[in-house]
Amino acid sequence: MKKKITTVLMFLLLLFGFSSFSQEVEVSGTVTSSEDGLPMPGVSVVVIGTITGTATDFDGNYTLTTEIGQELQFNFMGYSVQVHAVSGTTMDVVMQPDAKALEEVVVTALGISKEKKALGYAVTNLGEDDLNRSGETNVIQSLSSKAAGV
Repeated sequence: MKKKITTVLMFLLLLFGFSSFSQEVEVSGTVTSSEDGLPMPGVSVVVIGTITGTATDFDGNYTLTTEIGQELQFNFMGYSVQVHAVSGTTMDVVMQPDAKALEEVVVTALGISKEKKALGYAVTNLGEDDLNRSGETNVIQSLSSKAAGV
């Protein structure tokens, strides 16, 4: 009889012991912009190291099931990537804009973008002085004498 009770207690101890190792929680929250405080729809929310993820709805809300201690990555075009560790059931995130300066780019045929110095053909730049020195009274005629194809 004592052996039976001991076996049942050991089984219950193991059952509850293993279930305490994985603390899965349902994390929810709202993602807003730091610029205007408005909710951001379409923000990608991914558990780092897994394929589990979701996107925020129209009101900037998301819900995701993960474990405590996992890290969530919030990503949206034009904003810096935010990474936060899961510590509870609610995580509200404020996204920071990530403005990057663009260099001079020349768009060629079929939408192919290249730097001006990398082109294999000539590019014409016209300034105000070029138009004034042409001797023409009509702007269209002065362009046709300076730029090919005009």
